[in-house]
Amino acid sequence: MIRVALLLLLVTGVAVAAPIPKALKAKQNNFNYEGYWEQTGSNMNGKDGTITHGKYWKIESDKFYYSLQDMEIGQGSSKGSLTTPDEAQPQLKNYTNSRCRLEIKDDVLTWVFANDKEDTLENCDPGPRRVIYYFKRAEK
Repeated sequence: MIRVALLLLLVTGVAVAAPIPKALKAKQNNFNYEGYWEQTGSNMNGKDGTITHGKYWKIESDKFYYSLQDMEIGQGSSKGSLTTPDEAQPQLKNYTNSRCRLEIKDDVLTWVFANDKEDTLENCDPGPRRVIYYFKRAEK
């Protein structure tokens, strides 16, 4: 009986110390939006759109610049401000009268602007009353 109890204790100790497989680990979200981004496409109301607002955008902590042609902020560029209403959800932002969701996977950024106050922005999927911009990280 004592041997069985010791064996169970030993097996349980090993199982607790075993490494967690990568597939089971929670994926860490990347919220490092800062830097230069090259627009690669867009989607408006569920339909593919054209590249608008310049080829490059620059994102800083609470502001962004767009209509950049050569990764330089200057004449012809525009500026916008972002707020983060809930620091526990840094991917959700407010921009003027729109709510936004930003997601990064590898070095690809998807930025959704919701024009419908009922849109919960649970994802970055194309749909009605959504404007989506697609970017890849650009090195300056």
